[in-house]
Amino acid sequence: MKTLLKISICIFIASATIGLRAQSTQADHLVIADKFRFYYYDDVTSTTTYLVSNSAVRQGTESGAFWSNTAMAKFHEFIRALLKAPNNGGDATLQYYAAKLVKITNRPIMVNLWNDTSAFTRSSVAASNKPCQDSDNFAWPCASHWTSAQNSFWGGYMHIGIHHSTSKGLHWLKDTFLHELMHTQDATLQLGNSFIVFGINYRYGADGSHYADEATPNKRLAYMEAIANVAPMYYHFSEFEQWFTWFTDNEYLYIERNAPPNWVRTLGQLFGAGYNDNVWLYDEIRNYPGMGNGSPAPGDSDYMRYRIQTLPGKFILHNEMIMAMMITMTSMHVAEIDPFIWAAKTFNTRISSNQNQDPLALFVKIFAEGMLQSDETIADIKRELDSRNYSSASVDTPYTFILPLAYSDYFTAYSSSNKNEFKALFNNEMDNNLIDIYWDHFKDRVRNNVQIRSGRRWTDMTDIAIQCGVNQSYLPGTSGRRYED
Repeated sequence: MKTLLKISICIFIASATIGLRAQSTQADHLVIADKFRFYYYDDVTSTTTYLVSNSAVRQGTESGAFWSNTAMAKFHEFIRALLKAPNNGGDATLQYYAAKLVKITNRPIMVNLWNDTSAFTRSSVAASNKPCQDSDNFAWPCASHWTSAQNSFWGGYMHIGIHHSTSKGLHWLKDTFLHELMHTQDATLQLGNSFIVFGINYRYGADGSHYADEATPNKRLAYMEAIANVAPMYYHFSEFEQWFTWFTDNEYLYIERNAPPNWVRTLGQLFGAGYNDNVWLYDEIRNYPGMGNGSPAPGDSDYMRYRIQTLPGKFILHNEMIMAMMITMTSMHVAEIDPFIWAAKTFNTRISSNQNQDPLALFVKIFAEGMLQSDETIADIKRELDSRNYSSASVDTPYTFILPLAYSDYFTAYSSSNKNEFKALFNNEMDNNLIDIYWDHFKDRVRNNVQIRSGRRWTDMTDIAIQCGVNQSYLPGTSGRRYED
């Protein structure tokens, strides 16, 4: 069966042992107080809202309808963890990551807190900004990014309901907040028109939902969910370890069987109802040489499943957790989350100027650029490595910029058998010099020294970094690399 949570379609190392500890400062909770506004909806049928006073929370003088409602206890704990000073009950680590993320766009974020202790229908919601809903008619977390052209003040919004916050607990609520917060910071547009067939949007399949262990038809949306999973993996590293074990144990990826019968497709083509074949991901996979039909998902006839590492890499990358692990490990082995934050800021500028770019290819390219010294270029490095047949030389310097490619290779199960297949992972939009450097000079080092075996520890990620010459992380302000510009 599918193992983890459904996520709404509304979009919601000092030394080689990894892990520069996240250091919160007293200023982080002040950043949060400045950039977030929390609005409480006590009754979905009313337009009346309650603005939570950030200053009252910091001072311990909370009062009013939100604070007097004991059913909102999980919200109370959460708001205090975000806003109180670390030496006065605040969650320093949560504040550290929230402050880092919100500075990507550095614009105010609206957080709508819904009292959905009882199920409701969207038609009963009086507010114009209606929450997303799950199949049981409770609020499901979702979020959206706003540009300054869309809204001159707000940078985005998110919705969270007390029903799931109470049933799933504070750990889930904090992780979900970080996930949705990243959605508000991401300027990637969905561009899902090619997934609309006969009025049904198949971007997440026919059921309109995606699961953490699912390969979804629209890889662009898998990317958007992936970068939203990065900060939660930092905040609770056990989340990364869980998914790393899922990958190395070669467990299952689930694919929804959403393709219509062939006669429906033929009829649609005759009458001009065209579609892109990538809508039917299951058909693409089962028709790929050697793949076959997969095995039925226990208890869910709508899904088939395949062992992750048996799939070609181009299909593995349709999963959000795979992409998230690639990105998390790259940043973590250089300087904790700072390279990721720099890349996200730079990415927003470039994707906004051309939304037709493949987001994963663009992000990986920017990630690599951010780890160069200011006077270095990838082309110059390639010429230097080529000139001395570097593939047989000992690694004599930290080639941090190649880590995104190395982790991409690992988490696609080393499935690329040639350079062209590796390029195709990035929709053939990757810098060819980057591809050449990894494939010609580092690919064999990585693959020969770090095998993908069940029971291996996540410290294998450090072994990959070492094969790229990276044997320590940088303290803030010490690297001289572009992500610190």
